[in-house]
Amino acid sequence: MYCPKCGTQNEDNAFKCVQCNTVLRSAIATSSTQNIVFFMAIGSLILGILSIVTCFRVFASIPAIILGFNVKKKNKLNPAPLESAIATLGIIFGIIGSLATLFNILVFWSFRRYFL
Repeated sequence: MYCPKCGTQNEDNAFKCVQCNTVLRSAIATSSTQNIVFFMAIGSLILGILSIVTCFRVFASIPAIILGFNVKKKNKLNPAPLESAIATLGIIFGIIGSLATLFNILVFWSFRRYFL
């Protein structure tokens, strides 16, 4: 891990920089951030599944995609393959839900004279 202030390389689990004594990370903040990222990934997956299964596709697919991309962005700082995989599934399911919504709209528009 490199120090953001002076650029010195430190051990991966170091709390302070050996050169300038800058706090590199707090153990509590890192673990709570990892928990938040994990629950965001799970939320993305659940919303993605709901966007496929339920009739609330638009209201579930867009947040699933947004949450999934937020998890992927936060994972660049502290890589975690499980969260990244779960977020990818949430994004994929969200896109499928969005496409299903678009398909439903197109079908309804094509057959609107029968429904109205």
